[in-house]
Amino acid sequence: MAMELRDIVAGNVRAVRLQKGITQEELARRTKLSVRYISKVENDPPDVTLHNLDKIAKGLEVHVAELVTDRKTQLPRPSNKDAEAVKHTIRLLTAYLKTED
Repeated sequence: MAMELRDIVAGNVRAVRLQKGITQEELARRTKLSVRYISKVENDPPDVTLHNLDKIAKGLEVHVAELVTDRKTQLPRPSNKDAEAVKHTIRLLTAYLKTED
């Protein structure tokens, strides 16, 4: 089943925003759109005008095509700091489990 354009845009706006580490508040500031509108675009997509879609693309520093392309939306990759924290936790748990023996 093909996704509707509004759902594609919603997923892509959210994915790009998260990948770039931008909050909805920051995107709203950059676009001069309300936080409520940005949230609605991402969660309960309205019919976004071309004008607002262009504002959002510029706020995210991407081409509009990236927001309307049907692609699998991926979660952002964890930062190096997050990855190191996970590795550290695994090392601690491994050491703890060895002491249980």
